[in-house]
Amino acid sequence: MRLGLKLMGLIFLLALAMPGQALKIVNLAEVEGKTFYPGDTVDLGIVLLNNESKQLNLTVEQYLSYAEINPIPLYENVVIGTGNNTMISDFSFDVSEYSKRGTYTHSVRVYEGESLAAEKTTTFSVGGTTQIFSDYNVVICSDSECNDVTSIFDAGKTVYINIESTQNPTIYGYVETPNGSLTNLQFTNGMAEFKPASAGAYEVNVILSKDGFAPDKIEKNITVIGSETVTNLYVPVGEFSFIAILAIVAVAVIILITWILFFKNKGK
Repeated sequence: MRLGLKLMGLIFLLALAMPGQALKIVNLAEVEGKTFYPGDTVDLGIVLLNNESKQLNLTVEQYLSYAEINPIPLYENVVIGTGNNTMISDFSFDVSEYSKRGTYTHSVRVYEGESLAAEKTTTFSVGGTTQIFSDYNVVICSDSECNDVTSIFDAGKTVYINIESTQNPTIYGYVETPNGSLTNLQFTNGMAEFKPASAGAYEVNVILSKDGFAPDKIEKNITVIGSETVTNLYVPVGEFSFIAILAIVAVAVIILITWILFFKNKGK
């Protein structure tokens, strides 16, 4: 690979060694305006050509910029003799299935001392790749505003799952209960909720999906303590005893009256 770059550099040198700009930046490959796909190599190697009749002491600044990434410049000090060339290829890369899609800009600036001696910008695109979800936040809370983020809940209390992402994924998920059963979650505006009925360990599973993106599964564990409060449908013992006594007395009075009337009518 390095030998190939040297040969290409020499070809460029022979083709471009002519009067004109003292220092020239030449791309080793045709990259400008092209779109690269998984399996392709983006060759960002460059050759610096010195057309002057003196040695040049230079500082080369390079950086690669694309969406959502702040470029980090790379600096290199080089010395080029009269009519010579120097090859630089630090920013070449292979396009993988998960490389960032979009437009890339490769910028090169060459300084002699503090003076800008030459510069070159090359723009190209990467497409056909599968993107990865990189910007999301999943929290589990005890309130719908998610002011109380926690992993411990009381049985019967509502558990809120909130997801925020600037990548606008489709969200679905489910909860695995302590006995192994699954409960589906319904998300609205990034929020879902459920009520655990019994104590134990629960696993919350959230899946993010979107065209052109690899699905991403997030797992969160919560612990549920206590047992669900059941409304008491029984009458307290004290009240029951009083009501029962009244009922017995009423029944006894009715039986006594019925008995008196029966014998009174029989005696006539």
